[in-house]
Amino acid sequence: MTVEFTVSEQDFIDLNLYHALYSKQGKKKRCIGPLLCLAIFFGFARGDLLGIGAAWTMAAGLVSAIAAAFLTPKLWQETLSSSIRKQVREGKCGFIGRWQLTLKEDYIEEITTNTTAYIKHDAVNKIECMNYRICVYVSPIQVLPVPLSAFVNNEQRDAFLAILKNKTGLSVSGLP
Repeated sequence: MTVEFTVSEQDFIDLNLYHALYSKQGKKKRCIGPLLCLAIFFGFARGDLLGIGAAWTMAAGLVSAIAAAFLTPKLWQETLSSSIRKQVREGKCGFIGRWQLTLKEDYIEEITTNTTAYIKHDAVNKIECMNYRICVYVSPIQVLPVPLSAFVNNEQRDAFLAILKNKTGLSVSGLP
């Protein structure tokens, strides 16, 4: 079975943001800003370090911790998006463009705008349906992102997933 699709810059950004928001590492990184502000808050609350009253120091620390909790994720998303756009402009992203995935008897043939790869079925470690795509994970940092729009209908999508499940022995998480 062969599936052909195009990955756009926005698709690439969305995929990276999704993983940044929901991966274990991404969750840890997003918590650093608010936790740092809380640490500063409690540090200032211990004494009058700035020469102003302890109540004012505590209030300022609390406000900054709350602001960081709300602003850090948005700033983080914007930073990640602009970093990805810069990679694309500089031509450092081979992920964007035309893709063709063919499920063969012993492997998955991946043909993109820049490369051709052959991935053994046992190299796939996770299959996940999310948002508007099916992600076939080959490693923690390599994913084959198949948009649901690549399939003519749900039956074709289900046939693709059934072949993948049969060849890899994995279940599919997050089915729509």
